[in-house]
Amino acid sequence: MLSLTATEFLERTSECVLVVGSDWTVKFCNDLARRELRSPDLEGSHLWSTFPAARGSVFEERYRLALERQMSQTFQAYYPSLEHWYDVHAVPAGGNLAVFFRNLNGARVAPGEVRPPAPMLDALFDQTFLGVMQLDAAGRPIDANHQLCSLVARSACDLLSRPMADWIMPTDLKALEAWLRHVQATTAPGECEVRIVRPDGEIRHCSLRLSSEGSMPAGRRTILVFADITDRRQAEAHLREREQRLHLAARATNDVIWDHDLRSGEVSWNHAIEQLHGAAATDRVSWWVAQIHPEDRPRVTADIDAFIVSGGEHWQHEYRFARADGSHGHVLHRAFLVRDDGGAAVRMVGAMTDISQRVEAQQRLNRLQGELIHVSRVSAMGTMASALAHELNQPLTGIANYVSGARRLLEARGADALEDVLPALSLAADEVNNVGEMIRRLRRMVAHGRADVQPVALGRLVHDALSLAIPNPALAQVEIAVDLAPGKVDADPVQLQQVLVNLIRNATEAMEHAPTRRLRIWSTVEGDRHRVRVSDTGGGLSDEVAAGLFSAFRSTKENGMGVGLTICRTIIESHRGTIGVEETSPAGTTMFFVLPLSRAEP
Repeated sequence: MLSLTATEFLERTSECVLVVGSDWTVKFCNDLARRELRSPDLEGSHLWSTFPAARGSVFEERYRLALERQMSQTFQAYYPSLEHWYDVHAVPAGGNLAVFFRNLNGARVAPGEVRPPAPMLDALFDQTFLGVMQLDAAGRPIDANHQLCSLVARSACDLLSRPMADWIMPTDLKALEAWLRHVQATTAPGECEVRIVRPDGEIRHCSLRLSSEGSMPAGRRTILVFADITDRRQAEAHLREREQRLHLAARATNDVIWDHDLRSGEVSWNHAIEQLHGAAATDRVSWWVAQIHPEDRPRVTADIDAFIVSGGEHWQHEYRFARADGSHGHVLHRAFLVRDDGGAAVRMVGAMTDISQRVEAQQRLNRLQGELIHVSRVSAMGTMASALAHELNQPLTGIANYVSGARRLLEARGADALEDVLPALSLAADEVNNVGEMIRRLRRMVAHGRADVQPVALGRLVHDALSLAIPNPALAQVEIAVDLAPGKVDADPVQLQQVLVNLIRNATEAMEHAPTRRLRIWSTVEGDRHRVRVSDTGGGLSDEVAAGLFSAFRSTKENGMGVGLTICRTIIESHRGTIGVEETSPAGTTMFFVLPLSRAEP
């Protein structure tokens, strides 16, 4: 129990007084405190049970700090249940704590003072999302809001009772102390960065602003405002890492990376543009347009303009790009379009890849394929030479007989024999035309030139191919049936005829020992594709042979080279088609190829 003298003193003081024990039981309460706290029966009650809103608040933190440190604590705080601000002075006395407090709601601001009252400032500190700590003139912490406690992962009691070295990196603490000295000496605001170490070892990066308030140095308080910038620093680190990876990737691939501001027309390039072009580039888009080959320029610029208007995101084009020495290389140009919130295109970011070597290699490959196809045609003509010689011999013999008979008639009868001679000469002329047509077919078949893709009717090609592969069906004892669907395909007629001749010859040779020799050629239109089939009544193909039929240098013939069907596949695939075995059995084999229908009018 307190002595009577102390009780009388506390009753007569002008401030509200509470005395609590170490177990937080209220041992004394003066009349002013009862009225202010609206609780007439405080003595003997438990402080936190009676005032639950004070649990975890600055009241509890400061009271515990005063008992633990045995040092007085002076602060101002707001108690929400009573809706009042209080000026509190907590004085430890052994195991007891005497709390002197007064209501600040009626306090008046001193004349000429423009700064807000401390209670309002404390309220701002507690409600802001920033961590705030106040230091007294000696640099000792006197207040810390709950945001700072959350940021540091420590209680306010820890922050106010322990040195900053416990939760700020030592190297950063030196910078902070230098800033503190600067602020306290100049009253100018300052800012720095520090790293906070949490109890679990996690490090948080903070931006720290320092400011000072108070008109006199002795009463000046320093305010530390901590902003957690860890996420920003991590994002910046990731961005730097990503930019470094992109930079290294661009250097490894020698791709030209560019960024085009569509509003200003400015273009930024990486160093690879000098490698591609052979000289430095300017920052204007007109420079890039001028480097496009004149034949490609209208197509490229029109395509990119249409792309921007279309609302797409990704653009890609191949074209020829000028070099500083006057030559042109081939580039693959890809871009990504960036739009603002309103959908308007504002930037294009992309890359240019030099594909000159690839294009040149493809051109060389195309030339070699053309040579191989030509050699294949000549080789095919060589294998058909005897049959063609026999077929040419028949019309030539007929011509000789017709001319010889006409000459004898003219010698014997003179002008009177004209009526009999003219029909013979007409027949001779027909045979000459037949021979000429055979020669023209051979010349077209063996002709060596560039591919000339055009709309082609299959009927004429099939007829010519049959005439070359089977000049005399009766002699070959082959029954031929042709049933073609209407429609044209886009193809080079000479190369497509080579495919047909090869398939027809293979079918004919497959039926050499068959009791029934029936060759059927027919086609169907399937959507936008034309499917042509060639079937025979030979002995079929084994699974092993069928699986490797289009592999190079694999042949089912004793003296075959094994390149015929490989060339056929090259020709058909170059026409955006497919070729293969549709069906095979002991009763025969059906081969097929599929080509796109021509978009031209039939």
